Formats: sequence, C-alpha cells, structure tokens
Amino acid sequence: MDEKINTFLNRNNNISEIRSKIIKGLQLSFDKLIEFKKRINSEIIVSKDGKILHLKAEDFQK
Repeated sequence: MDEKINTFLNRNNNISEIRSKIIKGLQLSFDKLIEFKKRINSEIIVSKDGKILHLKAEDFQK
C-alpha cells in the first residue's frame, strides 16, 4: 500500500515540476515578446470576449 502512495506522490510531484517549468517558459516568452514590441514600437493584438484589442507594449509592466 505504501508503495502505491509513494508512486502516486512522486507522479504528482513530477507533474508539479513540469507545470512549473512550463509556466516559467511561458512567462519568459511573454517578457521577450513585450521587449521586442517595445523596441519596434508596435502594438500587441489580443482577443477578449470576441473583440480584437490593440494594446501598447508600454502599458505592460514587469
């Protein structure tokens, strides 16, 4: 029984580590996008509630 619990906990721990790495990677990509858009003085275009929004890169903070 303890072996099954340990296996379950280890699997969840691995999933947590992978999730954390994915989130860090996404944040790094977003930060680089913002820096790039600021450098070329370009807008960031997103969709919210079915509407297209044009946002200034300068409006984003770290």
